[in-house]
Amino acid sequence: MISSFHTRTRTKGALAAAWLALALTAAAPVRAAEPTDPALAEATAVADQAFKDFDAKRFRQAAQGFLKAYQLSGGRYPKQLRNAAKALYAGGFLEECLETWKALAAAPEADAEMLAEAQAQILQVRSQLAGQFQQQAEAAHKAKRHAAAAELYAHGFAASGGARTDLLMSAAAAYESAGQLDDAHLSWQMVAQALAGQPEPQRAANAAVTRVTGRLRKLPGAEPAYAARQAEQWAEAASLLLKLYDRDHERAHLRLAATALETAGRPDEAETAWVRYQEVARSAPLAATHAQVHLDGLHIQRLESDARAAAAAGRHAVAAEKWLALFEMSKNQRFAALREAAAEFEAAGEFERARQWWGRLAASDAAPAALRQEAKAHLSAAPAKVVATPPAKVDGPVAPATPAVRATVPAATCRWCRYAWIGAGVGAVAGAVLVGVARSDQSDLATATQTTDASGRITGVSLDEASSRQSRNNLLNGLGFGLVGAAVAAGTAGAVWTWLLPDAPALHAAVAPSEGGAVVLVGGRWR
Repeated sequence: MISSFHTRTRTKGALAAAWLALALTAAAPVRAAEPTDPALAEATAVADQAFKDFDAKRFRQAAQGFLKAYQLSGGRYPKQLRNAAKALYAGGFLEECLETWKALAAAPEADAEMLAEAQAQILQVRSQLAGQFQQQAEAAHKAKRHAAAAELYAHGFAASGGARTDLLMSAAAAYESAGQLDDAHLSWQMVAQALAGQPEPQRAANAAVTRVTGRLRKLPGAEPAYAARQAEQWAEAASLLLKLYDRDHERAHLRLAATALETAGRPDEAETAWVRYQEVARSAPLAATHAQVHLDGLHIQRLESDARAAAAAGRHAVAAEKWLALFEMSKNQRFAALREAAAEFEAAGEFERARQWWGRLAASDAAPAALRQEAKAHLSAAPAKVVATPPAKVDGPVAPATPAVRATVPAATCRWCRYAWIGAGVGAVAGAVLVGVARSDQSDLATATQTTDASGRITGVSLDEASSRQSRNNLLNGLGFGLVGAAVAAGTAGAVWTWLLPDAPALHAAVAPSEGGAVVLVGGRWR
């Protein structure tokens, strides 16, 4: 049971951060101390009034006040969401209470204790809300108000978060009794899916689906369309079902046409059909949600296709953004998309963004272990961030200068040290040249892939040429970084040896990137 509020207390002179961050017991919020931050002064006044409204049993006003205080604080104090949820519960506004607890569960500022409480309260409120709908539905059923009973059962199933399959079965039976064939057919299909793994109950649900399908087939002129559907002639079935819907406006025809178009591999037409279906079914809770699920699925498919096409064309940053959008569309569940986004940012040379998303993947406990391990490997091998010093201000415009990476080390006093430093310089130059050539051609390739005709087809480069150039650039890039790595190893060896000979004169070296690679400058004296 959700407990009631505690008595409020006032603490004078507390800091603003401590005000709304005071630990709340399982029962209630605490009155805010007076903040010193002007941005929170109004939130303090609003919260104080919300406490007064709660004491006066004006629960909706109290909840609105707590929510406003949360917004005024910039979302920094999620405990105000907790206060609002408890006020709504006290007033009996269970649906709004449920949404508020869900908002707290999704709040990034909520700590582990608040998240655990929110999850527990969500389950409890869902159970109570589903029970209320069930009582109302049973009363309507006894009065033989089948359509009203069906809607209430459906709302109860939705409120339970899909946990009460018994309410879904009752809704399906009531829809069938009311002659609402689309809702009955869809509900029985959902029951059959929910009962997967339970052979006998699932068989009964499938029999109900067949029964309602038979009633649809008996509608005037519907037999050819349903015969084509049964024969898996999806395009033909979709065409006939759309004509039937335009003539008779039976929702089931439109829904089954949209499904057939998806199965036939015609996503654009399927999306149009689902949008139409969602519009006419917006007052039916199960049907409207069903349409949105299919629309989201089509959007995800399109994003995946676009991401792969952009990657194949060398537009890695674009591909990465598509993968991130897909990850968000999947409600942060498709971690393979997050992995692809990080990899594409890396391929695009955006190493900081790549590191950000590799880090997100590595820290995601829900991600598969193999993906988390891959992310950790990338993080450990990621190149260090180079911070460039801003150029000094001048009176007129000048070409931007690329800062050189400078190093000063003692000169070697032996032949092997000299060879090590020479090898380091040669390797750095060669590696930088190869990387520069690869990146220059990659930039040209990216420009070519953006040249399209009126239909959007790429005309600047053929697929074979793009694939060949991409492979060559990847090879050159790999060789270049390999040579730079070897140069670092050689330079390290020379530095270590020189450290053993501290009496040598100084040697100065600088590596300056250029358009074609890099220039290595060496100064000092050899012995």
